[in-house]
Amino acid sequence: MIGAILTGGYGKRMQGFSQDIPNNLHELRGYTIIDRQLSDFKIAGVNDVYMLTGYKGEMIESRIGNSWKGISIKYLKEDEPMGTLSSVRNLLSHVSEDVILRNGDTVCDLFIGDFIEFSISRGKLKQS
Repeated sequence: MIGAILTGGYGKRMQGFSQDIPNNLHELRGYTIIDRQLSDFKIAGVNDVYMLTGYKGEMIESRIGNSWKGISIKYLKEDEPMGTLSSVRNLLSHVSEDVILRNGDTVCDLFIGDFIEFSISRGKLKQS
């Protein structure tokens, strides 16, 4: 199972914040949104994450690099904005595993491990 984070948007949902950086690089209580998302994946045992980038994606790649606290990071960049569905379709053309997909600017208190276990118990995900 892999994780994926949609990080290619223009940040319209958070327009009151700085438009100089992607939304997921904004700080919340001493960590960035993307740090929190990657931490959630790590705690759930997801060790491979794809960043679906576009707008200002080079800032994310520069900040995170190819690994984050033991998680392997890969980047799929849209050269031209194609929308969420095209980003997901591109991801699925590169992987054959189940995917946990997150919006890049969303933080929630959901333990992804519980979500994964529930999905496996219902036959919706393969056990890794």
